[in-house]
Amino acid sequence: MLEVHPPHEPIHGWRDFFIHLTTITIGLVIALSLEGCVEWRHHRHLVHEAEAGLQIEIKANAKEVQGALDDVQKELDVLKQDAVG
Repeated sequence: MLEVHPPHEPIHGWRDFFIHLTTITIGLVIALSLEGCVEWRHHRHLVHEAEAGLQIEIKANAKEVQGALDDVQKELDVLKQDAVG
């Protein structure tokens, strides 16, 4: 949570007002930029975790599909032998 504090001394003119406003603006921009960088790094970490999980799942699915294809080929061989003999 970002908090903006009022000035400790009274503002005595437009110059003081704009200096105070500029100071607040720069502080907020810095704080929001830092928060954005932290969020960006967090999201990148989540992306890497998701990619790793997907790679593991793809490899497992490929093995499962290959096993199913091997089973289909065995069944085809049995059916060919039954049809011939």
